[in-house]
Formats: sequence, C-alpha cells, structure tokens
Amino acid sequence: MRKIFCMVLAALALCMPLGGIAWGTEIAVNINTVTPGASGPGWSFNEPVLTVTGSVTINGTGISTVRRIVVPSGNINVIINNVNINASNGGAFTIATGAAVNLTLAGVSTLVSGGSHAGLEVQTGATLNISGPGVLNARGGISNGAGISGSGRIAINGGRVDATGRGTGVGIGGGSVAIAGGTVIARSTGGTPLPSNNLTLPADPYIFWTNTPYSADPTSQPATHVPPHNGFVSGEHPAARVVRIETPHSIALSHSAIKNFPTREVGYRVTHWANVEPIMIHNSGSQPIAAGALTAALSGPNATAFELTGLPIQENLPAGWSASFRVRPHAGLAQGTYNATVTVTLAPNITRSFNVAFRVSPTGSGDGWGDEDGYEEGSDGCNASAAPVFAMLLVLPLFFRRKK
Repeated sequence: MRKIFCMVLAALALCMPLGGIAWGTEIAVNINTVTPGASGPGWSFNEPVLTVTGSVTINGTGISTVRRIVVPSGNINVIINNVNINASNGGAFTIATGAAVNLTLAGVSTLVSGGSHAGLEVQTGATLNISGPGVLNARGGISNGAGISGSGRIAINGGRVDATGRGTGVGIGGGSVAIAGGTVIARSTGGTPLPSNNLTLPADPYIFWTNTPYSADPTSQPATHVPPHNGFVSGEHPAARVVRIETPHSIALSHSAIKNFPTREVGYRVTHWANVEPIMIHNSGSQPIAAGALTAALSGPNATAFELTGLPIQENLPAGWSASFRVRPHAGLAQGTYNATVTVTLAPNITRSFNVAFRVSPTGSGDGWGDEDGYEEGSDGCNASAAPVFAMLLVLPLFFRRKK
C-alpha cells in the first residue's frame, strides 16, 4: 500500500511545475537600506546621493529619508515604489540637463525638497515622462520651490500626481507640460498651480479648481467636464490655487520602454505561460473601460518571432483597476537578435507601446537552454526537471518497510 502511495506521489511530482525563473528581471535598490559606497548595474550610492545611470527600480520602506536621487545623463527607465524623501538640504529627485527619465509610479511615493528646489526637478533640456498606477506626492522647498518643475519637458501619462509649489512656486511647470492621463492635482500656496502657456491638456478633461489651497480636498470635489481645448484653466480663472485634472480615458503600462528577455542558446526551451512575467495595463482614466476595448498587436522587424496572450480583455475594467497580458519569444528561433514593438490600444485611438528584444546565441556559449521549470513549447505540462524528485520518491518505500 505504501509503495502504491509513493508511486502515485512520484507520478504527480513528474508533472508538477516547480516554478521556474521568469523571463525578465529588474535591477533594484532600496534607498532606505542601501549601504554607503555600494553600487550595482545602473546605480551607485555615496551618502546622501543615489546616482542612477541605468534602468533601475528604487524601492523604499515608506519611512522618510534625507537621501536623494540624481539622474545625471542618459535615457533611463526608473520605477519608484514607496519612496519617501524629505531632503531639507537639496532636491529630492533631480533630472540633470540633457537626461531623459521614464518614471513609472508604483505604490505611494513622496518627494519633498529643501531651499528653492522643486520636489522633482527637471533641469534645462531634460525630459520627464510619468506613468504607472501608483501615486506621487511632490512638494517644493520652503523658498518658493515648485512641486514638479524646471526648464525641461514634463509629460504625465498616468498615475495620481499631486504637486505642491510653496510660496510663489508653481505646482507643475517647466519648458513644457503635457497632461494626457491619470489624475493630476497641482497646487500653489501663493503662485499659480500650472503655467499659463506651453501646457497641453487632455482632449476631454474633467477639471476642478478652487482659490483656497488647503480648505478643500480636491480629490473629493466634483470636477466639471469641459469642452476639448488646450491651455490653462487659471488663465480663465486667475485666482485658482488648486487645479485637479482628470482624464476620462487613459491607460498606463508597467513596461514603458523596453523588455529584454534573457539570452538563450540555439535549441532553447521557452518558459510556460504561467511563469512569464505579466505586463500590467492600468486604467488611469476616470471612466471604466468596456470589455473588448483593450487590444494588443506586435509590429517591427521581427514581430513574428514573438507571441501574445491575454488580450483582448473580455470584461469591464473599472477606473483605477489593472489587467494583464503576456508576451514571449517563440521556440526554435535561429541564432540572431530579435526586436519587435508591442502596442496596446484602447479603442478607438489611445495607444501605449514598448519594445521587446531577445537574442539567441550559438550552441555551447553558456547562455542556457531555458528556464529551470523545463516547460517546452506545446508540452502537456509534464515537468522534466522533476526527475530527481521522482527518483527520490521512488526510494521512500524503503523507509516505510518494516523489519522482519
């Protein structure tokens, strides 16, 4: 009886997925706990400045820290997750001249600067693109610091962004400001919440404004749907101190630039769909998305080398909710590098895109054949890597056998 029991367990183990490694990995650093002098791919830390030179996820514990973030140059993808900075002696997050940052919001993050620095500073010639499902609270320094500002280009495509300028500091300003998604709250205690020019609003925004900065919570006040137009509402309402702008229809993706799959040797296996890292689609608009309105497509030089699953979404997606889909390379690709673009469309004409890349190396290069889970394209789910477990379980009856 015990032998039969163990044989059944072994058979189950043979077909049991053991949870392989997902295709994509993120380089991450925790700003609260990182050790002075430490460094990693795309980052280095010298107290109190975390310098970011490559794509990285910056986590926090949610506890306030005086440590700061600086991106000196390059085109960088940064995710911030529960980061809470109160930098009384400088800028909490600085994007230096010429740098470009795709900033994805995860969790709730707060950036508070000192002096005349903006909470999130975008210097001359720099570019900031904000997206993601998270929340960002940015507050300028006490000496007329802006919430999010500088002389660079600022675009907000998703998330909930709440920016406060202190004194005469603007809530959100810069060389140009474009709001295309999410919920944006701009405040100023004594200045204007948004610039009077070089501002692009969504095509059909909902807008709330008040001339009393802190007497009312703008997130709880009803917003008025205004006709399509570009420009600044405080140009029409010059006494406004708080403006909330909602975009009825918008989406944000968890990947906004490029997703690199690990290099594999010729003859590789592809990971099972269940172990592929999902791409999250967040409804960053204020209205629900109807079933079937979200679709995705591949394009580019090697579009046929990849495949998608999970779209279209066959159910309504309420405001603030997220759905997911997956992308992976096909099995059996020849040696070479493969690139494609994934475009997600919210009908009829709202699109978000990111690139995918995969390299197949020669046999014997040491890059491996696939994930440890051992799934192969088209398999029935039976796990080849469970063989050691199978062999171990086969000998278990010996431990149950009674001495005669």
